Amino acid sequence: MSSKWVGKMHRALPLNWQEKKLDILLDSMQIPHTMHEVFPLVGKTLVVDSFIPHLNVLIECWMSESRRSAALTWLERNAAFVDLKFVKLKRLNSGFRCLGYVEAPQADPASLRLAVSPVMEHADFMAFSPEEVESILLELRGAQY
Repeated sequence: MSSKWVGKMHRALPLNWQEKKLDILLDSMQIPHTMHEVFPLVGKTLVVDSFIPHLNVLIECWMSESRRSAALTWLERNAAFVDLKFVKLKRLNSGFRCLGYVEAPQADPASLRLAVSPVMEHADFMAFSPEEVESILLELRGAQY
């Protein structure tokens, strides 16, 4: 299977509601981006939720609507997977900047940060709300000019 075909296949997948919110946010900020961007690795590919080429920013988002303790446990475990993905992508291009975007409506923000942030060693930025994502991107866009 060619990587071109794999890329088209992943981009055609429907966005989950968190990815849709991110897509709408990036559009409203007039930030050119690609959802479900595919990056080739040796013998396989990695898909990121969103890629902002002119800022060299990769965004991975994940969330849980489970009750507090179940959500925090799952989000921490998924953070380890996302952090490994960031490691592999930074090996592919050391200029990539990685943003982790995590939400858990049933958990308080402080507990969420405490559970997820220590696991995300290779994230350059962490956001726990759409407002934080927007703030980080505004800062990055401002630093570009």
